[in-house]
Amino acid sequence: MKNLLTALFILFYLSLSAQSLSKEEKAIQQFKKYYNTQQHDSIYGLFSESFKAKFPPMALEALVGHVFNLNGKAESYELVKSENRKYTYLMSCERGAFEAMLAIDAKDFVGGFSLTPAQKKTSAPSKVFPSNNTGKTTLDKKMDVDVQKFLNGSECPGLSIAVVNGAATDYYNYGQTQSGVSNLPSENSVYDIGSITKTFTASLIVQLFERGKLKLTDSLGIFVAGLPPLISTIKIEQLLNHTSGLPSMPSPPKEVVPGRDAFEKYGHDNLLDDLRKIQLQSKPGEKFSYSNLGFATLGLVIEKITGKPFKSTLGEFIASARLSSTSVDPAMINKTNQTQGFARGQSVDYILLDAMAPAGILKSSASDMAKYAQLFFHKAGSPIPLVEKITFTDVNKIHIGLSWLIRDTAEGAVYFHNGGTVGYRSFIGIDPKSGKALIVLSNSATDVTSLGFSLMKHLY
Repeated sequence: MKNLLTALFILFYLSLSAQSLSKEEKAIQQFKKYYNTQQHDSIYGLFSESFKAKFPPMALEALVGHVFNLNGKAESYELVKSENRKYTYLMSCERGAFEAMLAIDAKDFVGGFSLTPAQKKTSAPSKVFPSNNTGKTTLDKKMDVDVQKFLNGSECPGLSIAVVNGAATDYYNYGQTQSGVSNLPSENSVYDIGSITKTFTASLIVQLFERGKLKLTDSLGIFVAGLPPLISTIKIEQLLNHTSGLPSMPSPPKEVVPGRDAFEKYGHDNLLDDLRKIQLQSKPGEKFSYSNLGFATLGLVIEKITGKPFKSTLGEFIASARLSSTSVDPAMINKTNQTQGFARGQSVDYILLDAMAPAGILKSSASDMAKYAQLFFHKAGSPIPLVEKITFTDVNKIHIGLSWLIRDTAEGAVYFHNGGTVGYRSFIGIDPKSGKALIVLSNSATDVTSLGFSLMKHLY
């Protein structure tokens, strides 16, 4: 009887404790749980419908996956700011820390969300960041308002932005090429572009398809031997549109150099070993789940067909597109165009990758990315490029092409991708039909996806 009463008391206490939790405490507890288990769909399920319309699930997966890769599992959290139902928590993790902001709406859903590097808060007033923006046109003024607001609310040292309208391109540069150094970026300043590299990898696959070297319906087992039966059945198209079922990343190595990407020394042997023992998260073709590992695997396919290292084939594509500032190798960047990344109050060098290169190795400039965007503009009398083909639509009616994420807007379909490395962030949005594009390159770990979409609205 005594044991029964004790058990009932414990249950009552736990129930009472659960009821006493505030809405924001419940939300941050759920976020921590889903973040640690990398259940991106469950995190997305916390969001309100109105916020989901603004924040595609693949953008969430890319952001949360990158933060997890950088910091590891969250061990504890602490509320550091509360204002107008917006709650910012310091998440202390295995290898670092970040801040998670949750805005709770009237129906207790998350109506706003961001993850940013942990930083010391100051009470410094807003300042005007140096820029080449002359403020002469309406577009100039709109861009300046949004960018200055963004810079004042982040730790971002600098930005380079390209606004492409047909054959014409305007460039806006802000801040510094390196934190604490008064050197304004230019359209030729080079930044890590992270996962935008995936769109280049997809272009290589499309080229091989057009040359008859592969079919998008080909199974992975044709090109990579010794794989388990289910993984062998994964189609090339499923690797391109993130429906392969492969996890976002393999398990990170135990020893990680602070300030460096956890997978810099992850080689081909590691990749092949993981593919032969890894468990799929879903059946191939069943659901969208953003996978860096999937694009690393596409690198193996490209190497098998071409007989060349992936970076060599990628370099040939870059040269053919006349992208003179784009490279896989930091040593090839002109010193006058170099920038330095910034995260957690520390300067960060360009990323180096081996087997994970197809997922995020490239460094590029706003001028080169503008030329790259123009490659996708529709030309009269020409068929729509295969890379723009919608290959999957998820439950939230977000379309996925061959690496490109496709967002329906009032002005038309926007093909976009973002990118992030330890100390850099990037965004590219393209409206192929109207011939408009916007690129944002940043030398900080503060995400620029929302900024990119906001700025893109000014192009119409």
